Amino acid sequence: GRLMPLISTYVATGQKDNAHAGLRQYLLNVQERQTEEDYFTPQVFQIAADWISQNTDNSPFFLWVDSFAPHEYWDPPPAFADRYFVGPAVKDFIVPSMCDENETSIQRTKALYYGYVTFVDKWIGHLLNWLEDLKLTDETVLIFLTDHGTELMDNGAFGKGKHGPRNYNAKIHLWFRHPDQAPRSEERRVGKDVDLGGRRIIKKKRKPTQKGKTHTQAHLAVDHATLLAAILHITH
Repeated sequence: GRLMPLISTYVATGQKDNAHAGLRQYLLNVQERQTEEDYFTPQVFQIAADWISQNTDNSPFFLWVDSFAPHEYWDPPPAFADRYFVGPAVKDFIVPSMCDENETSIQRTKALYYGYVTFVDKWIGHLLNWLEDLKLTDETVLIFLTDHGTELMDNGAFGKGKHGPRNYNAKIHLWFRHPDQAPRSEERRVGKDVDLGGRRIIKKKRKPTQKGKTHTQAHLAVDHATLLAAILHITH
């Protein structure tokens, strides 16, 4: 289909063999897709919805849904990318580093990312609607946590590695919805990954070896603060 010419393009751009092998394997994995529901993202969120249905009466429960999308490969159903840009004989560079950097290709590659984000957003909505239909929304703590950001030719390249990390690469979004939460608000504060668990993490340093090589040895305490107080607007 539309993706198979990418293998020869990938080789022509001088990419490493192992990267070429990864793309080839991906294309083999997805070659039998027929409908939107055959893509990985809908499969992930539908399996999550099915699991919730099976565990509605088995509360409390904890479910972590990990959507790899919209990470590369930027490969949404074509209609989602077409919302943002479509052109005659345009190629879909699902590996953005492959983009040949003419204006049409750049706009289409941006559209692939925009479309992929829109696609994932649709299926997150599917899961949230599922919770609503099961009347679980007001009994469930929802946490939405993102990965890093990316660049869409902001500084002459796609991705995050050549110039970074910049502010929009490093920031992550962390959204909560708690049944006992105060009215919706936004709190601007510096948080860390360890705040999610509210634990005190200790990193041990190892002793030097007999050969005199130095290894980390002392104990380092990582400060943390639970985010629950901020979520519930607890001031004491």
